[in-house]
Amino acid sequence: MSFFDSVVAPKFFAVLLKNTEYSSWSNLNQKESELVFPWPDLNIRATQSQADIYISVTQAFPDLDLKSIKSISESIITITKVKANHGIIAFNESGMIERIGIVSNEFAMNQSLLVKWEDVEFEPKTLFGLIDINQEIQPISKRILDKLELPVALQSEVLKISQLNHKDKVEIFDIEEFKQEEGGKIKLFYGTNRNNTNATDINERYGSNLSDLKYGTCTVSIPQGHTQGEIERPFSFWVWKLKENEEQHIVLKDMEELPESAFFEKLKTEFSGQDDKSALIFIHGYNNSFAKAAMRTAQIAWDVPFNGIAGFYSWPAESKVLAYFDDIERADASIPQFTSFIEGIIQRTGVQKLHLIAHSMGNRIMATTLKDLSNIASMSQQLKIIQQVVLAAADIDQDVFRNSILPSLKNIPAHKTIYSSDKDSALNISAIVRSGRPRVGHSGTNLFLTNSIDTVDASNAPSSGINHSYVFDTKELLTDLHYLLNKGLAPADRRLRRKVKNGLEFWLFPQ
Repeated sequence: MSFFDSVVAPKFFAVLLKNTEYSSWSNLNQKESELVFPWPDLNIRATQSQADIYISVTQAFPDLDLKSIKSISESIITITKVKANHGIIAFNESGMIERIGIVSNEFAMNQSLLVKWEDVEFEPKTLFGLIDINQEIQPISKRILDKLELPVALQSEVLKISQLNHKDKVEIFDIEEFKQEEGGKIKLFYGTNRNNTNATDINERYGSNLSDLKYGTCTVSIPQGHTQGEIERPFSFWVWKLKENEEQHIVLKDMEELPESAFFEKLKTEFSGQDDKSALIFIHGYNNSFAKAAMRTAQIAWDVPFNGIAGFYSWPAESKVLAYFDDIERADASIPQFTSFIEGIIQRTGVQKLHLIAHSMGNRIMATTLKDLSNIASMSQQLKIIQQVVLAAADIDQDVFRNSILPSLKNIPAHKTIYSSDKDSALNISAIVRSGRPRVGHSGTNLFLTNSIDTVDASNAPSSGINHSYVFDTKELLTDLHYLLNKGLAPADRRLRRKVKNGLEFWLFPQ
């Protein structure tokens, strides 16, 4: 077994051994060298999105051509992913590998990256043709490592450090490492009332027009080295976008639309062969395409990781930021089809445990559907199959939810959880455009509390950007979902802090 197979959560990066205008090496002749990026001039923050980094670089270097701006931006995006104990393969301007090392510090913005060089001999190897040798730093896939056939024995000290770190890690990181090692593919089932465009591009197969209910399955690939909580996608800026690559990105692969009877028969067969006959269905929010919904579902199921069979329902959101009010109408119009979809899953597949997770405006569809189903007398026993109902960053008017939906939801015995955050900028905007009316996903002074639902205030969880997808983007909350969905643990058993407000309890993520 080689070092590259043994290191915990292996990740390797190719780095150019050359001082440039935008990066510099020091102590190259020593056993430990330092790589410095002059980021204070760029005003870059670790939490910035890829688009924001691209804009910052463009503003800092207005005279550079697009190729140079792209190169600097991608280097910055990559360097933020480098962690202690990751491997470094250093190459010269012609692509020849000169040194092999290990990152010895936790990289911090505006600081340096320390590399401890390994004292090993190896046959001359070139990265030419395998990577872009003009790029200062870039990740190396397992496929490229296998082609390089680098030494099987590097310093055992590094391996000991990695193994020690592995023993010290708690489950939140064990989940990530288990999924990061190899990557793979995950098969999903789906329902949608989007129109079929018959486009050759699988990402454009379904549009944003209302249509009849359709069923099917699809496959999503997860790249080797996937980072928990991320949906790795090609960098894009306005209409400019890099091509997707399975080795680096989460990619929607095979898709098969099925007749209704064939779909339910297929799922029934799948469940019959499962020890854990549980299913997870994700309902996305506004400003989402079918492809984005599939990738998000795959990322959630993979990162939790979910023990059963995962699927999603995609309603015809416009996938445009400015289509918010149009999407409200499409969401409401999708409720009858989603209701039929859920009825079919419950009645025709043999599923024994069903978990529902809705995000943002998708909660509008899920909550109303559950309200309607709870009022059907013949469904009362069947609805016991629903075990967990998760309202993530719910974009529903609190007054409407409390008075129109909540009384009926109490008739469904499923455990219900609301995730809220006072850092959710998207919900703050939603409240503003609705005359300041608070949303169910709000926290702080507008935290929604009731005896029949566990409210989890996730404001202390790490966040970035508009912080609207925090439930699926952060390791802490993905771990909480793991305990909730796979183990059915109560908040107190998930290490959350019990708090009381106005006589009602809620649960707080500790700082």
